[in-house]
Amino acid sequence: KNISLNFHMVGHLQTNKVNKALDIFSLIHSVDSFRLLQKINEVSASKGNITEVLLEVNVSGEKSKFGINSSEAIDFLKEASGLDGICVRGLMTVAPLVKNKDDARPYFSKLRQLKDKIREMGEPFFKGRVKMDFLSMGMSQDYEAAIQEGSNMLRIGSAIFEGE
Repeated sequence: KNISLNFHMVGHLQTNKVNKALDIFSLIHSVDSFRLLQKINEVSASKGNITEVLLEVNVSGEKSKFGINSSEAIDFLKEASGLDGICVRGLMTVAPLVKNKDDARPYFSKLRQLKDKIREMGEPFFKGRVKMDFLSMGMSQDYEAAIQEGSNMLRIGSAIFEGE
């Protein structure tokens, strides 16, 4: 049998690590600035590739979290649609750590609403470079609420590796 593995970059990516990251990962989950997106585009285009990315949105507004403000997302994506070496496949967020998993629900709902708004604008609006296929939200402590709000990509490492 042939087995095909795809690795995803989850977590903050520094611009000086982009070249190496694009050799390893098929999807970058954490594009959190236009500067980073431009670097990914530059490296990807130089290799003749189109790199798939997720836009990280800081829906909670926490200063300790990476990501762009949700009010800036549509303008960001309009600008991103002019880059030939990338395709934005969806959105990603990290909700605040909460004691009750349902307390994360409003953050997931806000990201889903943003995705729906972008999807309604249509791919032609974004020159086919922005697709809203993925909502990457939910971690080990809050994945159930994330799924209920539309997540189709989870980050549940500690549940797997630490048995939580």
